[in-house]
Amino acid sequence: WIAAYRTVDATDREQMMSVMSALREPLTIVTQGLLSYLTLEQKLELATSIKGLLARDGGCWIIPDTNASSLLPDTFEAILGGIGGGLVVGIYRTLDKLVGRDRSKMGWQTTDEMAEALEELGFIVDRMPLWHKGMSLRCLEQLDHKAAERLIASWEQKSSLVVRLP
Repeated sequence: WIAAYRTVDATDREQMMSVMSALREPLTIVTQGLLSYLTLEQKLELATSIKGLLARDGGCWIIPDTNASSLLPDTFEAILGGIGGGLVVGIYRTLDKLVGRDRSKMGWQTTDEMAEALEELGFIVDRMPLWHKGMSLRCLEQLDHKAAERLIASWEQKSSLVVRLP
């Protein structure tokens, strides 16, 4: 198997179409950390573009961070304790204020909202746990045992989505 890896600015339609037009095989599109920063209109445009690519070439769209608003704070809290989550939430608040973003108006903020919206757009949506028993991540070796256990317990409560067409 040969895999081609490409990165693209998903908000730049020309760039996205240029890169994707060169690919003619089933695609695995991963949007890590993207949906929490896009407006609802941008999310709909992204989903429409991805739908076109999957209809043409097959494959799937993986959204590993469907709990984007809580994934990073919960991760930091598991590692650093109570102060970690608050630190990240404070950073989010500051950034949102600087760019004029109101997350409550951006849509698709939870796993359920994402799955429902994507199903309404004609996708098949499968929920997958973010953490699977037996996974091995080297970064966990850098944490003390209790912090690693807290982090895994947090990730076990979160989901990823695998999105495809019928």
